[in-house]
Amino acid sequence: MELRHLVVGLELGQLSNQALARAMSLAREFGARLEVVHGAGLEGRHLTPARRAFLARHAADALARATAAARGKLELVVEDPAFAGRPVEDYLRVRPEEAAEALLATVREGGADLLVIGAHRQRKPFDFGGTGRAVLARSPCPVWVEPADGQRFERILAPIDLSPSTDLVLAAARSLAARFDVPVRVLHVFVPPELAYVTPLEPGPRPANVIDALREEERGATRELVGAFDWGALPVETEFAEGQAADVILAHAGPRDLVVMGTHGHTGLARAVLGSTAYRVLRHATGPMLVVPQRAERYPGT
Repeated sequence: MELRHLVVGLELGQLSNQALARAMSLAREFGARLEVVHGAGLEGRHLTPARRAFLARHAADALARATAAARGKLELVVEDPAFAGRPVEDYLRVRPEEAAEALLATVREGGADLLVIGAHRQRKPFDFGGTGRAVLARSPCPVWVEPADGQRFERILAPIDLSPSTDLVLAAARSLAARFDVPVRVLHVFVPPELAYVTPLEPGPRPANVIDALREEERGATRELVGAFDWGALPVETEFAEGQAADVILAHAGPRDLVVMGTHGHTGLARAVLGSTAYRVLRHATGPMLVVPQRAERYPGT
């Protein structure tokens, strides 16, 4: 996972402050270019025709006002030494679209490697005005979700499910662990399948035997996959657990863990795209989370 270009969302309240600080820290650490993006909401599918017409007539003035507000916000909150002394115009982008569309368009146009958004644990899941859900459902690059009360992470927890996205998750975990000098714990949760009842008179293996064999097969596959991965000198632990995947991951993820996990699917609502496990972990995790999309193409349609 290379970080050469980061995009972070900026809203004018307090919700994005920690995400902004995290993005600036990552950009400084990786020597990456950073774009701070504020969507002014002058364009959008959810606007009524009357409001759309009004905003079109006053677009220039409204965009100028939004730019001034975003600039003022940055001048107040930016403390990172790599950015505090720079002109805000070097990295601020104010776009007319609604927040999610502005972020996604910036990511696609610039080929960004990472998108950082804020989350508020006291609100509904990873959400600032629905932006979080829309971004997670459609982002072609990994999305870092930073809670408003985020802390310095001291370990990376990488849940894997042996799907095609597993290598992407491990690569992202390795890159971040090496950069920040923290250990990695790889976690695979075995979820027993629901098998149809078999009567004692029916031939063939009993359900319990089938589940035991499957459990051992996944345990061996996890051990082999993690052991064959090139971790360099990083300290890495592998853990194999059993239960409902989201519950087990949340039980293992502390407030100072960065959870790095993959997604499934390509279209639809956030829950369908992310899969129910990632969706639930996002809703309830107390620390930051990096969501790595499983994509056939990194930037489909381009």
